[in-house]
Amino acid sequence: MRTLNSRGVRSLWRSIGLIVVINGFLLTWLILKPGSLHFYVSVETIIIAICPLLMLPYCFGGLWNLLRGGTIQLDTSPATRLLIWVPILLGMAIISQSIGESFFIYYYQFFNQAPFPSLEDAAYLSAYPFLLLAMLLLTRRRLPVAARLRIFLDGLILMTGVFTFSWYFILGPTVLAGGATLLAQMVGDAYPLGDLVLIFCLILLSTRSRDPTLRPVVLILSLGLIANVFADSTYDYRLLQTGTSLGSVTDVGWALGYML
Repeated sequence: MRTLNSRGVRSLWRSIGLIVVINGFLLTWLILKPGSLHFYVSVETIIIAICPLLMLPYCFGGLWNLLRGGTIQLDTSPATRLLIWVPILLGMAIISQSIGESFFIYYYQFFNQAPFPSLEDAAYLSAYPFLLLAMLLLTRRRLPVAARLRIFLDGLILMTGVFTFSWYFILGPTVLAGGATLLAQMVGDAYPLGDLVLIFCLILLSTRSRDPTLRPVVLILSLGLIANVFADSTYDYRLLQTGTSLGSVTDVGWALGYML
């Protein structure tokens, strides 16, 4: 067990090093903006689409071990056995995000912009249910009624503040701006609403995770969710304020978030 732990620690640090190198390059690329707008946005999108896929072996490694007849050491409680699905769901979220980026590349290369809504949006939005289920399964544990009530009230207070902030700067202007069709308006509103759900999941993670073996997991996932929500929020804000949203340094949040 000691060898397995040390091997896992080394693997984790290698992954962190890979994440730092890739996202450091992406951030430098977005700051320098080499070449034409079309060129550097295309390279940026390719990096965001491909690099999170490098994390899939971590997501599906346990499932592959089971399919080959191996075993995974978990205790016998149903809640803990469900943890096997957490990395799988996170892997599906990564795949959904990468498919959405692939559709963006296609539309951007051949049509210079994507229609709205499009298959790109369907892929992006499909990542939210996978992330939500993963967070909910990760926080499954028995709690006293008083503790559940306290968590609910704390989460409600924080969500009220976040929703008020988001409504003033992003969600409200998005609703008022409307869209060409009812479907377009619903899809446009789904992004900030999905981010609010992820923020609520982040609150659940931080308040309900007391298992010391899960603390590194919670920390990494929390950083990933923060990076994603920050990238989404700044994207929406730029789109509302300037009408353009391509090639900003905050776009690094998508690659960083999904790699984490």
